[in-house]
Amino acid sequence: MKLLKKPLSVALLSLPLLLGSLGGSYASAATLPTTVTPTEPSWGYFVDHYKNNSAANKTESSNSTLGLLSEFNKLWTPGATWDTGTKLNSSVLDANIQKVIDIAARRTAGEADAAYLDDRRNQSYSIIDGLGSLTDIYRKKAGATTTINDVPADATTKKYEDEGTNVGDTSSSLGNIVKLVNTLRGDYSTTNPAKSYFSYPRPFRWSDNSVVVPSLIPALKSDATNDGGFPSGHTNAAYLSSIAMAYAMPERYQELLTRASELGNNRVVAGMHSPLDVMGGRVMATAMAAAILSDPANSSLKKAAYQDAHTQLLSQKGTAPDR
Repeated sequence: MKLLKKPLSVALLSLPLLLGSLGGSYASAATLPTTVTPTEPSWGYFVDHYKNNSAANKTESSNSTLGLLSEFNKLWTPGATWDTGTKLNSSVLDANIQKVIDIAARRTAGEADAAYLDDRRNQSYSIIDGLGSLTDIYRKKAGATTTINDVPADATTKKYEDEGTNVGDTSSSLGNIVKLVNTLRGDYSTTNPAKSYFSYPRPFRWSDNSVVVPSLIPALKSDATNDGGFPSGHTNAAYLSSIAMAYAMPERYQELLTRASELGNNRVVAGMHSPLDVMGGRVMATAMAAAILSDPANSSLKKAAYQDAHTQLLSQKGTAPDR
């Protein structure tokens, strides 16, 4: 993805130590470069140009997010309208939608409920349970709330919006963690420009509404002209939130990133997105998170978030279930 432009010699220092610990045959077989400098793509290094991702910028050569996702152009060419695009690789794109149909045919009631909650709740709130036993303590200390605690009885006829505080209050004792999540999920991290640019329809527009979890039917947009599928915005938001949390609490890195992948998978289970949509959301979020965390302007915030986590949260003993 050409995220880095700086030499990686420092990052490679740990590799000789690892190889040396494995024995002479492995260590002697390794030839390590002193520096690795990626070739600059036409849209520039992502870390330098991530702020160019805006609704008004729909040119790959200047919008680094569109450039990052431009391999999708080998599969699909957008049309003048949402329903006039051209499949360049029908075998891949047909399989992409068939996977959604197959999953919808065998999803359980429990899976449908989980997909509903991950759709309707704010993604930054949803991934908090990746903190395991500390989930409830974080929510209390950060003031993180949701108004969607279960699947409402009338969800099949009424659309519900989460009116909670998402990842929490910036003025709370864990406010710097909240600020870090919000920074990664800031103005430059929206998937809307890419959705508009690629104009790839969602699964239920290729098939029909039967692939959608029934409780989410009221959430479907009637206007398809502003409802692109690629990349998945929920997946992008989940990974941005999880990576921010994982930076502050690397002790829960694997669990937080697993929770993001679960939310991404639930977009397919919900019938709202295809696997390729979800992959695109993860790619974009990983690049955007790396760029924002690498931005010197966020250096002090990163340190403060890490400190909050280790003095205010990880020092506590939680009792929430660790999934």
